[in-house]
Amino acid sequence: HLPPDVLTVSLSGENCTWASGLYYGDASGGEFSSIQSIRRCGCAVVQTDSTGSLIYGASFNLPGTVQTVPRAELYALVFLINQVQPLSEIVYVTDNQGVFKTFNAGPQAGCKSINCDLYKKIFHTTIEKAIRLKVRWMPSHRSEDDELPAGVTSADIRSNEHADKLAGEAANRAAVPLAVSSPVLIYRNLAKNIQHRLATILLSLPAREKSKPVSKSPV
Repeated sequence: HLPPDVLTVSLSGENCTWASGLYYGDASGGEFSSIQSIRRCGCAVVQTDSTGSLIYGASFNLPGTVQTVPRAELYALVFLINQVQPLSEIVYVTDNQGVFKTFNAGPQAGCKSINCDLYKKIFHTTIEKAIRLKVRWMPSHRSEDDELPAGVTSADIRSNEHADKLAGEAANRAAVPLAVSSPVLIYRNLAKNIQHRLATILLSLPAREKSKPVSKSPV
């Protein structure tokens, strides 16, 4: 049950003009984010008003067999650059420091990234469409009551929450079916219990016994 190469987009709000402006992006690994074989990532890009209220947004799956949250965070920017009109001036806010640092370090840093194919698309598309793109970072999972870093506003917090919510919804839509996830979870838990049992037995042996080779016996 491989991840699809097809992009499926769900739009929220109205008047999706994808013009110049301030955008926020986020990604989620879904319920099984910690299990590589069944991890399916969702992404989101939103535009909000000056108070942080949602104007419109898009949530979508991460296409392709490589399903990592850092790649999904970067793919959200790829999606945005593909959608916006030529000659747009875009400020993109991400809570992923890797995306922020690598993009602002330039194409040479992007080509050294494990996701160099996506950075290539971003830099090529901004040149082809003459887009002026600025990427800004903000901390994730903050509340308005927290002490915020310089340059981060309450509107940023609310906007990031919209992107985070839509990314989670996209990850849920992309999740593998129960018939696929259940066997993986069962055998993963079984292997974990066996490893724990063997470790417990090993720790309980006298020091001289630990150095002896373990004899093989039928299970």
